Amino acid sequence: MRTFSSYQKDFATFTGNASVTANTTNSYDNLTWGMRMINDAIRYLATVFYFNETSYIVPGGTVAQQQGYTLPDDFESLMNITVAVGTVLYQPTESPSRRHFDALNVIQFYNDFPQFFYIFNGQVLLYPTPASNNNVITIHYKRRIVDLSMSDVTDTTATATLSASNGDATITASSAAFKAWMGNSGWLQIPDTTTDASSGDNRWYQIDTITSTTALELKNPYRGKTITGAGFLIGDVPILPEDYQ
Repeated sequence: MRTFSSYQKDFATFTGNASVTANTTNSYDNLTWGMRMINDAIRYLATVFYFNETSYIVPGGTVAQQQGYTLPDDFESLMNITVAVGTVLYQPTESPSRRHFDALNVIQFYNDFPQFFYIFNGQVLLYPTPASNNNVITIHYKRRIVDLSMSDVTDTTATATLSASNGDATITASSAAFKAWMGNSGWLQIPDTTTDASSGDNRWYQIDTITSTTALELKNPYRGKTITGAGFLIGDVPILPEDYQ
């Protein structure tokens, strides 16, 4: 698995320049400039392929006589939208223009079976305006890609060790080691060592949530044997699947 720090290290090796001092030509040092190019490349690959595609269910679903619903904060572009009314799944058509959508709404009309949608000012607007509550709205969209920016955190830099139990998604640290950013793009690796009691399985696990500075939840349960006092590496990892990194 590639992390912000490993990309940065490789760029320094490739260019023979690990400078973090801005030069006289521009305001960027070599490593900052390199990470800008790497982040642009990641963004390009994620857009060309399907890696940034995801779904979002609007909390609470439809609200009677409410036409607009807020898009997710990482929304980049819409693929399609569906509205589930009972057991029937409706897929409205995108209105070709604001003028067309406004013409539809000359007379206010309430109905649970959507025919058109329009994206405007951070919302998706439905026509007809829903007449009932709680019909499920699912937005399929492409995410905005966030730049890699956070350096690796290890047992050495955090002065902490981890404990993990086989089959449990909860990981605990001996002291404050976990930061909020790790719940956004962080992945955890507990390396194998010659010390049996603290030897991990060397696999990478995606972090789901940071519950405190000493506890986190993985998206999938830890598969290694139960351990205490283990070393670790947590890295800021790109959206790309590992084979494309």
